[in-house]
Amino acid sequence: MSYGTQDLRQLAQALAGSADALMASVQSGLGYLPDGANLSAAVGQLIQGVQVFRDAVFANQPLSVVHNAFNQMDAVAGQLNQYFAANQATPQIQAAWQTFAAREVQTARSYSVGVPPQAVPVNPFPQPGMIPAQGYPQAGGIPSPVAGLAEQLLGETSAFVNVFSQTGGRVPQGRYILAEAQQLETAAANFRQNALTGLPPDQLANEFVGVTDCWNRLNGHVQQIAQGQTGPNIQQVEKLGAICVEIGRTLGMSGY
Repeated sequence: MSYGTQDLRQLAQALAGSADALMASVQSGLGYLPDGANLSAAVGQLIQGVQVFRDAVFANQPLSVVHNAFNQMDAVAGQLNQYFAANQATPQIQAAWQTFAAREVQTARSYSVGVPPQAVPVNPFPQPGMIPAQGYPQAGGIPSPVAGLAEQLLGETSAFVNVFSQTGGRVPQGRYILAEAQQLETAAANFRQNALTGLPPDQLANEFVGVTDCWNRLNGHVQQIAQGQTGPNIQQVEKLGAICVEIGRTLGMSGY
């Protein structure tokens, strides 16, 4: 693969923009932050690391160079993640950090660097098949029968995000897991909205595939880190999977 492709350049540039936005948020809220001066210095180091990574991508450097630049930047990001897991910050700063973390995950996955290879999980959520229209409300504002389950999925996902955002700094690859959980939260919120507006069942099933894709990524990463162990976070992710299975059955999707 050529690491100077336009797509990767765009990701590297977006990552740099997210780092700059994080610095702007930190500077604007400096007086409200514990140890704000050191945090600002750490974000400055992050920006430098991102710039080195971006320059390596734009120069189409060999994989070893790009990999090393990413990992050096990622080490600083890990320190920042520990800070945000242990300290309260303003909503603007938290949002800026979460945006950076999500873009870092996206960039890493684009060429499989920085994030350990994940075991491909068995997908219990197949593509939707033909769903009979009988028994389902039609479009026009009537909520789908799965609206309640969609609300439950969103609530449980949000609960996981809220807890894990405070404790994930002590978990290996915690910021990646948090970013994946936030992606699931967004997908669940969109799915709930579609369910409440009475989207036809075949379209709703298609929308639900995006939700289960997010859950699969989250669960695959969590199970890889867990290595057969269990705990509250693992049990909560499994609970989300059980809700997804129930939604699939309610929608009449094949394979449930």
